[in-house]
Amino acid sequence: MSFQVRERVQRLEHSTHTTPDVSADRKSIKVLVPCDGSENSEVALSELRRAGLPRKVDALVAVTHVCLPSSPAEITRAVSARRLRVLTSGVSSFAPALRDHEEYKVLSREAEERIRLDFPTATIRSEALQSEAAVANEIIRKAKQWSAELIIVGAKRSSSPDISDYAGPALRITRGAECSVRIARISEHGAGAPLRLMVGLEGLESSAETIEYVAERVWPTGSEVHLVLVEKPGPHDLTRDTGNSVLEQLAERLRATGLRVFATVMVGQPQEIFLRKARELTVDCVFIRATGDPAVEGDLSPVAQALILGAPCSVEVVRKADYSHGFKPAA
Repeated sequence: MSFQVRERVQRLEHSTHTTPDVSADRKSIKVLVPCDGSENSEVALSELRRAGLPRKVDALVAVTHVCLPSSPAEITRAVSARRLRVLTSGVSSFAPALRDHEEYKVLSREAEERIRLDFPTATIRSEALQSEAAVANEIIRKAKQWSAELIIVGAKRSSSPDISDYAGPALRITRGAECSVRIARISEHGAGAPLRLMVGLEGLESSAETIEYVAERVWPTGSEVHLVLVEKPGPHDLTRDTGNSVLEQLAERLRATGLRVFATVMVGQPQEIFLRKARELTVDCVFIRATGDPAVEGDLSPVAQALILGAPCSVEVVRKADYSHGFKPAA
């Protein structure tokens, strides 16, 4: 690692206290889940239970053409798999003209059943996105039309510690989306285990918004969150009393929800530090603001891009839903 690290670790862990199940009182969240029958969309569905969503989730399953895999071989495999599902479901008429309709019917039913298992009181609907336009753009357009607050797409775990393009389609959706996007990857931890989260903070200016975003979710008892605040090399010293005081306030907000909290201040390049800490801590998900600079909206920072492509875990890119301007296509 080329960065200089001056790590001052504050173990802000307080005794974990059991909190009542308050998910019934939390507001619903509008979640768009693209589904194309690929391995990636299977990951997105299976990891929904680990996303801290309230029970009153309002889910829209958007059945698309095969698009989310990132290689021709994976696309061919996904096309064959979704057709096999139709053939074994008993609804196939073997009529080529009805193929798209039959695939939509089977994929949407399966997705709705799987979501219902984890969220019995959820509102679930499905819709086919059959436009010939780029599927990523159709997902972004549907999110805008439906005023989605979160899009969840699946991606493979990188087999290398170096950044690799295992999430190209997810990156395109995140660049064009006007709401938060969760890039879901299979967790290394067992099902039902408490979650280990990390919040990457580039300075303190917009940290409160990101912390509040995480605090509003519903996490299993015993879950923990690691706040990693990165200070770039320079004259500013975030280990001063002011910086520590703000960090402590952020930790208190999360602690009030029942989470165990650890906080770390480091100096160096944010993307390198966040990727390294995510691996060291074996976290389930990293939360990162879409733009490091709060004055820059509608863009995606290099740090967020690096995490999307190279993190060994799920990544949730935090962006307040804003549909007040025109449609922005995926890059």
